[in-house]
Amino acid sequence: MQQNKLVSVIMPVYKVEPYLEKSIESIINQTYQNVEIILVDDGSPDRCPEICEKYAAMDERIKVIHKKNGGQAEARNFGLDIANGDYIYFIDSDDYAEANAVEVLLCIAEKEKADLVIADIKTVDESGVESHYGKRQYPFPNMTSFTASELAIALAELDWGPWNKLYARKVHENIRFPVGKIHEDEAIMFQLFNNVTRCVYTNQQLYYYVKRFGSTTAGTYSLRKLDWFAVWLSNYHYVVDAFPAAKDRVMKKLLVTAIYNLDNLLAIDQVKYKTKIHEIICFFETYKNEIVYNKDLSWNYKIRCFLANRHMKVYIKLYING
Repeated sequence: MQQNKLVSVIMPVYKVEPYLEKSIESIINQTYQNVEIILVDDGSPDRCPEICEKYAAMDERIKVIHKKNGGQAEARNFGLDIANGDYIYFIDSDDYAEANAVEVLLCIAEKEKADLVIADIKTVDESGVESHYGKRQYPFPNMTSFTASELAIALAELDWGPWNKLYARKVHENIRFPVGKIHEDEAIMFQLFNNVTRCVYTNQQLYYYVKRFGSTTAGTYSLRKLDWFAVWLSNYHYVVDAFPAAKDRVMKKLLVTAIYNLDNLLAIDQVKYKTKIHEIICFFETYKNEIVYNKDLSWNYKIRCFLANRHMKVYIKLYING
């Protein structure tokens, strides 16, 4: 294909020394070569800054930004602010891409006139061994096309990350990741959908998601997981106006985050986290009608919400101590 479209590849870098070279080389060696590669060193304390500069000296397409540590969201925002591409592609610095990932995604975008193209992924461990028996991330048929509203409905309950996708520049126009939170990618997903005219999904597995110990989303429960609940509560408020057809599914995902946090807080220390537990219970009370009449919710969800709100001792006996 003609190499007349510039693709900006944005990679936030922080404490990934064992994985960084493989990740960078997977982009340098793409079959589609008209890319600018933006490496954002987020104040990494290891050899990552040195590795970034080494590759920049080898490849003129690489730009390196060194900044104080501000988190992954801020690092991606720095990349977006200087990106010159017609399209944007994110990759995490402990993951890697198939050699033809950018080419395949760009071909689909141009041929199908899509401003968002989503590829499937392979989940692998740190040695590259596939987990989930090669199962695909998404249940859609190959080359499924979505409008913005259809996309909001289809992806409301599925995992969302900025990687494994090619965005037309306009999709991220004036939209940036919220800084200082986890699940920052999910916080803007519906805003991005509002900038999408057409999305196309390919079932080609073009991105290797490395499941490693010590990553942001791995490990035991943390109070930062309350950000997840807050993100989806905000998402629910947004879709009620922007994508009302998706609100029942978004409420279902919101309840998953609420119950996950509630169960962990109850199990850890019911007295210490009394205020946070109360906030979740108040949510169940405030949205009880939306929960009861939600056609996408099972009775299990509805009963759990009712018991947590009205009969906490029973809830604890059944779901925490049971």
